[in-house]
This record gives sequence, structure tokens and C-alpha cells, in this order.
Amino acid sequence: MIKEIKGVSGFVGGGAKPAPLSQGEVDNILNMLESKAGKPKAEITYQKGDQVKVTEGPFANFVGSVDHIDQEKNKLSVMVSIFGRPTPVELDVLQVEPAS
Repeated sequence: MIKEIKGVSGFVGGGAKPAPLSQGEVDNILNMLESKAGKPKAEITYQKGDQVKVTEGPFANFVGSVDHIDQEKNKLSVMVSIFGRPTPVELDVLQVEPAS
């Protein structure tokens, strides 16, 4: 039943019976998760209403104003003009720079 789920191609180990992970493998996975959680996040120095220029992604070179700041996710909601209408775009803080 599980093998029929889209994206599941098989199990680790031999035969049809899945093999359990060793304690070393579990420890490696947990250590990777902890090291990612310990990485410092980029500091958000923008305020609501600041003009920013998008540097990456499909909206690169668009200029807009910061509408909302999500400190936990390190994301900004930026209002950019698309076809003459203000449209909110959610961007990572590393995808924008101050507009000059």
C-alpha cells in the first residue's frame, strides 16, 4: 500500500520487509536537524513601508514597499505593482535589498 503512494519508490534494506534504522543513523538525522536550528537567521532591518528592490526569483528587479514582516520565518510581504495593480509577494529577507 505504501509503495503505491506517489513519490515512494521503495524501502531501505533488502526484500519486501523494511529494515529499521540503526541508532547511529537516527543520531545523524537528529544532529542535522539540530545544526540547522542553531544557525543564525539573517537580521531583518526593514520596517513596514520601506522601499525594497527584489534581487532574486521571478520578481527580480521589481521595486515595492514592505507590507508585513514575519520575524519567525524570516519573510517579508512586499507590495509590488503587477499590471498596474499592487500585489503582495512573499519573499525571503535575503531576496531583497534597499531600493536606491
